[in-house]
Amino acid sequence: MTTTLIAAVFSVATNLPTVVVEASRLDRTPLEIPSAVHVIGQDEIASSGTHDAVDLLAKKAPELHVRHLGAANPALAEVSMRGYGENGHGRTLILVDGERLNSPDLNVPNLSRIPLNGVSKIEVLGGAQTVLHGDGASAGVINIITEPQTYDRKTYAEIHGGSWGSIGAALGTRGGIAEEGIKYWADGSWDHSDGYRDNSGFDLWNLNGGIKKEWENGTFLRVSGFYNDSRYDLPGALTYKEWKDDPQQSHATEDYFHRATYGFNATFNAQLNDENAVKVTGNFSNRKMWAHQKGEGWFSDNEYDIYSYRLLAEWINSTRLFGFDNEFILGAQYTADLLDGAQKSNYTSQDPDYRRQAMDYYAQDTFHFTDWLALQLGGRYSRAWSYNNLCEKERRNDNLGAFDAALVLNPTDDSKIYVKESRFYRNPFLDEVPGRYDAGYNWVNTKILAPETGWTTEIGAEWDITDEVSVGADAYCTWLEDEIFYNAITYNNENSEDPTLRRGFDVHAAWEREKLAGLSVAASYVKATFDGGSFDDNLIPLVPEMALTVNGRVWLWDDCYIFGGYRFQSGMYSCSDFNNDFDKMDWYNVFHVGATYEPTFVEWLEGLKFSVVVDNLFDEEYCDYATYGTQYYPAAGRSFTFTVRYEF
Repeated sequence: MTTTLIAAVFSVATNLPTVVVEASRLDRTPLEIPSAVHVIGQDEIASSGTHDAVDLLAKKAPELHVRHLGAANPALAEVSMRGYGENGHGRTLILVDGERLNSPDLNVPNLSRIPLNGVSKIEVLGGAQTVLHGDGASAGVINIITEPQTYDRKTYAEIHGGSWGSIGAALGTRGGIAEEGIKYWADGSWDHSDGYRDNSGFDLWNLNGGIKKEWENGTFLRVSGFYNDSRYDLPGALTYKEWKDDPQQSHATEDYFHRATYGFNATFNAQLNDENAVKVTGNFSNRKMWAHQKGEGWFSDNEYDIYSYRLLAEWINSTRLFGFDNEFILGAQYTADLLDGAQKSNYTSQDPDYRRQAMDYYAQDTFHFTDWLALQLGGRYSRAWSYNNLCEKERRNDNLGAFDAALVLNPTDDSKIYVKESRFYRNPFLDEVPGRYDAGYNWVNTKILAPETGWTTEIGAEWDITDEVSVGADAYCTWLEDEIFYNAITYNNENSEDPTLRRGFDVHAAWEREKLAGLSVAASYVKATFDGGSFDDNLIPLVPEMALTVNGRVWLWDDCYIFGGYRFQSGMYSCSDFNNDFDKMDWYNVFHVGATYEPTFVEWLEGLKFSVVVDNLFDEEYCDYATYGTQYYPAAGRSFTFTVRYEF
């Protein structure tokens, strides 16, 4: 499911440290992990011409499906993977320095919260990662790391602007004192746009920083924190004709959303000896949200506070067993999510109180039969307590289990073949079924939904043929019970009566020669269907079957290169169209081009970087999100961005 290990190729070509995947919990290289792994390194991020994570992932990670509910607003975008449609964001876990970006309620993860200028690398792990990461990792994990990878000191200042009155600025510093084993990082950014559509403007503020103390034996203490304030308008939906006539119009002229989030993370890793380490991680976050919507004859005003707490303790052991290398991890995790809010409309007023606590225990062992063959076994048990004061039965207890078994074969030092079987689960969002209104607008209590459970079988291979060339492919089949969908007839989220089935594969190839040229090609295919019942063999809504990306860059001279890319995505049925009655959303293809210049011919200009990028070059009118076959949310048209950056 990975596009390419470009970051790993770069690391060899430029003599940087070997890329390791931190989401593995054992800091393994991509070729040691029995999953599809895509690492987007700092060089690739810097050369992409992007300023937000949504744009970066859409261009560089074809295994991810990106939906633009608010045109070009990154705070309203949604990512999913491996054939999950509506609410697919609940099956892809996003971590930023250990903090779960996923909200425990139905709101999509706030991708504008990711400080792209301060990101050291992004790891995309495909397939169920539930054993090590727990709830919400059914389809995979996106792990964002802002901690610097070296002690090198660097400070940057940036300003950018472009279409639709867009302007932004960023300032940050990172580095450390190698002799003292201290690393530090701090980043701040602001982005404003009037928006591609009417009533789609936004203002986004980010602060992110941390400090890490390392000792010679491997012990470390890391503390980090963040703050995000996102204020944006909600442009709403259009009919198909309105979209085609004028995609920039909006009927929701008074709708807006405000989200303020802050949190803290701390990790202490005690390296007891060469074979044993104990790691304790704690994080806390608070999300405060306000939403206002108004239509013809109705309005709603909602306010929520969400508090999330997590405490994780792990023992990591690397003792040889029966004369063979062996790595063992044992962990326990406590989580608590609380939502307290007020919902007001012209029909009713409610004060929801939603809560969930869970206690998890897990273990994973990797046994190396030889230097080139390893067996990995892991399991997780979770006891979850859910409470919802607006449900027919307020409390629900669930005992959930996850399991995986994998073989990893490394025929050479630069290749891997793996096969993996996983059982996974996902708890419903806290507010996924708070109840519903009947035809007379009377409130009807409903039950708390059952968790989703399923199995995934996957096989894949990666090969770094040379320092400049890499290829890879993977295939998977996922079978899921009790999948949760929104039923447009009952106006309610419900567990599916029928199982669902997803079968897919991904292939990629890449070549890169420093200061000359590079090219990567990746394709993704998935068929997601209902497996029985009244919808048997029907396609699951909001899942495109095919995606293709091509990215490349060419150096004109040592200080200047041009870059560009292409993405094709096939059509898909709109949200809740389980009968496949409505026309599919159209397929689309978009291009982007850009150039970057870093003058070095004069000493005082060193550190300056100028770049320009044009997105959706041919102004393709496309839509990647719609509901019921009648309400369309147009994506953004052609835009340009000009950036000036100075590093010292």
